[in-house]
Amino acid sequence: MALTQIKTLGLADGTDGQILTYDANGVVTAVGPGSDGQVLTSTGAGSPPAFENAAASVGGASGVDFNDDVKIRLGTGNDLEIYHSGSIGVINNGANGTAGHLVIRGDDIYLQGSNTSEELAHFVENGAVELYYDNVKTFETAANGTRVLGPEGGDGIIRLYADEGDDDADKWRLNALASSSTFTLQNAASGSWETNIECNGNGNIELYYDNSKKLETDTDGIKVFNNIEVNTNGSSIAENNLRFQSSGKAYIDHATTGQDIDIRTSVSSSLDTTGITIKSAGNLAFASGKGIDFSATGNGDGSMGNELFDDYEEGTFTAVMGGADNHSSYNVTANTAYYTKVGRVVHIFIAFEAKDINNSADGEIRISGLPYTAASGGGWTTNFSSYNVVFNTAKRQQLYISGANIYGLESTNNSSWTTWPISDFHASSMYLRINMTYGT
Repeated sequence: MALTQIKTLGLADGTDGQILTYDANGVVTAVGPGSDGQVLTSTGAGSPPAFENAAASVGGASGVDFNDDVKIRLGTGNDLEIYHSGSIGVINNGANGTAGHLVIRGDDIYLQGSNTSEELAHFVENGAVELYYDNVKTFETAANGTRVLGPEGGDGIIRLYADEGDDDADKWRLNALASSSTFTLQNAASGSWETNIECNGNGNIELYYDNSKKLETDTDGIKVFNNIEVNTNGSSIAENNLRFQSSGKAYIDHATTGQDIDIRTSVSSSLDTTGITIKSAGNLAFASGKGIDFSATGNGDGSMGNELFDDYEEGTFTAVMGGADNHSSYNVTANTAYYTKVGRVVHIFIAFEAKDINNSADGEIRISGLPYTAASGGGWTTNFSSYNVVFNTAKRQQLYISGANIYGLESTNNSSWTTWPISDFHASSMYLRINMTYGT
């Protein structure tokens, strides 16, 4: 039906810019006028609409502004949300519970702090990824791996922590020092950083035990500090070897001139003093009672008592000749007297040359001062020559050893012996040379 009549009964006199509407009772009501920028907003059923300011979440002269927690939602299912919570900014690409990729594209992308002059990360297409600490680059990727960088003048450090790093024993680090061309592997098990391995550019490599250096390389090879322990199955060294190359000389040297080298068979307190010593002069020394063991060789027909060669010695001694009755008062000293001792056998040589024994010397000939005392029944052999010595040609003369002295005997029938008197040696410019061997 066409509109043919408008009733004005009950219309209130309005003002320019107002809107006429009905209230809940059907009474005409004037609303407005509003101010610039306001919008007509419904206030609910039974109430007239009203002019109100536009919500502050959208608008602004220099951009689009959103209040906290007001979200920009993108995607058919509102999959992507962008908003600010009041304390953090959020980009959520799984807002509806459906996970998906979030892709940021660009050929040169920077992440920066609130101060735009401070870098956090830098991503270069077909190039490096760079990470920063306090605006200093400390990590970057490269064509063949990664680089860890220390700050200017600072060390480059990689820390490896096991088990969340909640114990000192979990902590290790690789350290390139700025102060020198040195690289270290360190642990913090004791509560502070201690070195396990140290490598020096154009120099040595050092190995440590509990922060104490035990081995290092040098221009000539390696140096070992303290001990080298050769170990097989934790208890035996029988199958271990110190092996040298098949050609060329092999050396065991001491770095300090004039030092001995001890070779021990055990570190036991009861055995560690009985090893072999390579003396600084080049000689091989044995502890007392030790020597070369020939037990690997075959035995003779006799009853073998010992196959240890444990003694060798040579030297000089003072031989004095006189009469047994007054030896201390009248005597002469040999020009030469030397000895050689091999095991229990002693060989001596004595030479009296152009000697004059006082005619008061009396008793049996006696030569004292032998370097070792002869064993009882140890046996002896002798050979002597003389000049200006008066011999009783009817008798046979012989020298023998008793204790640490040489005595003389004479015999007419080779079975009954008498003492050889010192008076036979009273001639001036007397000569006597003796070679004897005896047992100790």
